[in-house]
Amino acid sequence: MRVIKLTIFSLILLVSCAPLTQEAMGTPIPKSTTTSAATPTPTLVPTPTQVGGGSGKLLFSYSEEGYKDDFPEVSGSYNIFLSDFEGSYIVPVTKRNVGTVEVEDISPDGSKALISSFKYTRKKDSNAELYLYNLDIPDAEPTLLVRGFSKNSYPPAAMWINNSEIVYIGNGDGGYGFYVMDTQTLEARKLAPYTENPERILGVNAERVYWETREKTPRGGDIHVLWWTSLDGTEQGKLEANGVQVGYFSGLAISSDGRMIAWRPYSYESEPECDTSEKVENLRENGQFYTTCYVLHAAYLSDMDNEMRIPIEPKDGKKPDNFEYRPFLFLFMWAGDTSVLYMLNPGYRAPESMYKVDFNQTDPELEWVENFPSIQNNYGAYYPTLRSFSPDGKLLFAKKVIQDSDQELVLIDMEHMYFNEEIFSRLNIDEIYHAEFLP
Repeated sequence: MRVIKLTIFSLILLVSCAPLTQEAMGTPIPKSTTTSAATPTPTLVPTPTQVGGGSGKLLFSYSEEGYKDDFPEVSGSYNIFLSDFEGSYIVPVTKRNVGTVEVEDISPDGSKALISSFKYTRKKDSNAELYLYNLDIPDAEPTLLVRGFSKNSYPPAAMWINNSEIVYIGNGDGGYGFYVMDTQTLEARKLAPYTENPERILGVNAERVYWETREKTPRGGDIHVLWWTSLDGTEQGKLEANGVQVGYFSGLAISSDGRMIAWRPYSYESEPECDTSEKVENLRENGQFYTTCYVLHAAYLSDMDNEMRIPIEPKDGKKPDNFEYRPFLFLFMWAGDTSVLYMLNPGYRAPESMYKVDFNQTDPELEWVENFPSIQNNYGAYYPTLRSFSPDGKLLFAKKVIQDSDQELVLIDMEHMYFNEEIFSRLNIDEIYHAEFLP
């Protein structure tokens, strides 16, 4: 079981789709012949039924304790592996790492992965590298795309625009900033507008890349604020809804297709009905303060001024016994390729609660996921996290808190609400840090 020791403050700042964190390569990885004790043929074979709505393949990080007996030629504390659902067919993707590596993004067709390599932390390594890995031929030598990648940023700092083009944060002929690259020709062009300290790419579509940076509030403390840059490199601006820049403390996600965004504003004072003490006092007297001032915002990125505002309270009369109008924080994640948003109140010093909003409905509303299996055992200072959904949104990887900072990877069947014990049944799941389904 991997021990993750993070402070509450750092977890809040990094509350986003977590990356695959591994030990890194310092140079391009040479071809090698791998053998697996689990099967005489290390060739990936799709499962007969496409588990999770995708290919049935999974990309995951595996510690040395888990893989060293089967792959003695692979070095490093952690490496990235590819396998089927049970782990019957497994091959290493990275093989010789001296620092840290992280999967930044997987191509829409699931055939390629962008994997970064750091010898130091992301904020201190000015010579970090970004590689392209061919997941259809895991033994193939990776292609170096960028040197001087992602300083002053958190993952992901590179995303696929389509199956051949990527956008990334890094150095190039035009200096540090956003670049678009054709991964077939390796030709890159800088997006012209100056970008002030971009910290993370949140989403991309055919027209724009959406990213965040950090700023201080008038009352002190940091919040995340959103910007966009056009992929033709001609325009850039604040991402605004009705003239107000989108900002959040915890709880924001852009859908995988780059069509929708959902967020929870960092302060109730950002709501027009709650921006003065007089308005707030009237709402309190009428018993409408929480449902008016604490709401979920959602919008199509192409129509930000037509935003939806959904009270963070189940309307169907079903509420958890420990329901709070002002939860400490929320973790947002879209359910794979669907239009369903899940919102986890991770239960800081209290049981967690899961909610969802189905934006396929004419009038979307918050719904309590009543039978969601608990992923918080001791209600201490550490809390569980959401990792990744299967493409069809029916399976969810999460990190379950066992005791204090001890956590384990679990797979939750979101249709039947139970822990799926078949995942990685032929591997040591205690040594797997993060995993996700390939499309």
